[in-house]
Amino acid sequence: MIILLLTPVYANYTNWYDLTPASYYGSYNSIAFGDIDSDGDLDLIYTGQGPYFKSYTNNGNGILDFYQDIDSGFGSLSSIVLGDIDSDNDLDLIMIGTTDHFRVYKNNQGFFSLYQDLITGGQEGCLNLGDIDLDGDLDLIITGYNSIAGAMFKVYKNDGRGTFLSNQNLTPGIAGSSTTLGDIDLDGDLDVIMTGLPNYFKTYTNNRSGIFSNFQDINPGGGESSIALGDIDSDGDLDLIMTGRSSPLFKVYQNNGGNFTEIQNLNPGVWYSSITLGDIDIDGDLDLIMTGDSSGVGVSPHFILYTNNGYGSFNTNRILNPSVWRGSVSFGDMDSDGDLDLIMMGGNGGSRYFKVYKNTNSKTNYKPTIPTGMNVEGINGYWRFKWNPSVDDHTSQNILQYKIAIGISQSGKYDYISEILDYPRGQANIGNIPQGWIGNPCYYQSKIPVTQRAFWKVCAIDTSFKNSDFCTEQVTGELYSKILNLEPSESIYFAKYGKVKGASYLTGSGEYKLDYSEIRIKNMENNTYWDGYSWTASSNSWLRASGNELWEYECKTVLWEILKRHYVESRPVTDQGWKGNISQGVEFIPVYQLTEYSFCNYPNPFDPNNESTCIEYLLLQDEDVKIYIYHMDGRLAIKFSFYKGNEGAREGINRIYWDGKDKNGNIVKSGVYFSYLKYGNVERLNKIVVVK
Repeated sequence: MIILLLTPVYANYTNWYDLTPASYYGSYNSIAFGDIDSDGDLDLIYTGQGPYFKSYTNNGNGILDFYQDIDSGFGSLSSIVLGDIDSDNDLDLIMIGTTDHFRVYKNNQGFFSLYQDLITGGQEGCLNLGDIDLDGDLDLIITGYNSIAGAMFKVYKNDGRGTFLSNQNLTPGIAGSSTTLGDIDLDGDLDVIMTGLPNYFKTYTNNRSGIFSNFQDINPGGGESSIALGDIDSDGDLDLIMTGRSSPLFKVYQNNGGNFTEIQNLNPGVWYSSITLGDIDIDGDLDLIMTGDSSGVGVSPHFILYTNNGYGSFNTNRILNPSVWRGSVSFGDMDSDGDLDLIMMGGNGGSRYFKVYKNTNSKTNYKPTIPTGMNVEGINGYWRFKWNPSVDDHTSQNILQYKIAIGISQSGKYDYISEILDYPRGQANIGNIPQGWIGNPCYYQSKIPVTQRAFWKVCAIDTSFKNSDFCTEQVTGELYSKILNLEPSESIYFAKYGKVKGASYLTGSGEYKLDYSEIRIKNMENNTYWDGYSWTASSNSWLRASGNELWEYECKTVLWEILKRHYVESRPVTDQGWKGNISQGVEFIPVYQLTEYSFCNYPNPFDPNNESTCIEYLLLQDEDVKIYIYHMDGRLAIKFSFYKGNEGAREGINRIYWDGKDKNGNIVKSGVYFSYLKYGNVERLNKIVVVK
């Protein structure tokens, strides 16, 4: 049910309408914005005392309508977070709550279904999603109180398909807690900040693999707290706001090389609080909204808007009504008009509130420009994606954020880092490029090997969370190789495979070049490899070929097993030692002492979707030749005719190629076929196996 009010409260925000059922006693992040139904506007998930766990969809004009009761039984003291955990371009959902629940829900066209029920859940905690190990998927940080395990602080790695596996237990465990992720030391990975009971306030730095170490103890700490990260002074690093128990507290900290120094003590201090950052007046800096209680027992609740003076100091701008505690507050552009609207949930005395506030700022917010200057380079064997900073009408280039979408399978499919934009509650660093990775030009250092082709695009996001369009999709280069042919050395009565010829390619950045190529020869009959001297079980028996782009390998020393199946494949190597993708190989059978009775094909079996098979036969003189290929039931698949003296009908070894197509141009089915050779009075029969 929606109750429209549209009664002005204060400049900047109008109390737009109420949502039902109203609640409180969730946690500081018990509401979450995101486009859950993929229709281009912001929808809402919330939990709270009731218990309630519900989703609301946006009608496109900012009006939220009830959509789904997601689950029940654990709305109190709960926390939720949205993110595309399985890289299928929709927002999934994770929650913790009362009775030790810890659940993952997958999104199916806006409807959430339980996917994973993890063992150690909790309440009075916090959830954060982020790519902590730089592998292109979203990992998870969880804090809270478990009835058996007690206070906890855990890291879960994503397996790439949206399943979370426990990876690290951090200490100390905390309840009544708040955590956030951000690149606080500008080294290109996501670090962790936490506060919680009884009196903790700590930072943990990341070793770029998702393993965290305690870096700084900040004093004073406190529980029943809320923290938010954002570049409040526009100097290119992430600063920190914190509220919480112990006094109570409401403090602003400036980042100095990853260490935080208190620069402002705001009033009033609050706990059982919620804070969020965003540019509400479209002037290019980050403003602040707070809810909470200065007494800790609900006697002195607050709901206050603070504006930034442009240099990282906050001034009280408006006291909003109603004041609340034990609730949650979050920014989002509900009506898609370019400014940040506001949702608040909380309690005051015996009353419960769930309200939407419309931003009435009349200033127009234009999109940032689309990123330009797209480029890639190889760094330590991995792609680095680069672009020039965008320009915005009010946001400094220092604090513009970016979202990158990357696919490694096909154009338009971004299965490495999701294209979806999520809106983490309270955080001003929307996007998936940690601010420390932004330079001139901006870049994202991936863990995608330079041997892998990638499709990618980037958009920019301003401080009011308005994003540009994505740039045109870009395609990286590739480092790969292919075998062109196997060249026999021959005389009329003798043939063996003496030379492998191929081509290697390197496209993309010119900061490295091809150095050489390698081949690997496998004896498929006994699973051994030729190492240059003998057959060995080592699959690392690569042999260097001569040349780089066009290359060849002389097989004079190889001791072939006659009439046995062999396999050869190749890979290129750059001047920096990076090894390219292994080519699709070629199968063949070495043949010695060919006579006029010889009639064979290779590879055999063969896959006509990827290759042709070579049909080889010996003529002692020029002859008219016919070759028929039959199905098992005797039906003719295709016929080849060659006239004396022409290709396929000359004295010596002749080779023709069948691509697996029948006389109608259709690729034949998998199975056994018979090739029949006829010239003069000679007839020969050979079996060909097609495998697809």
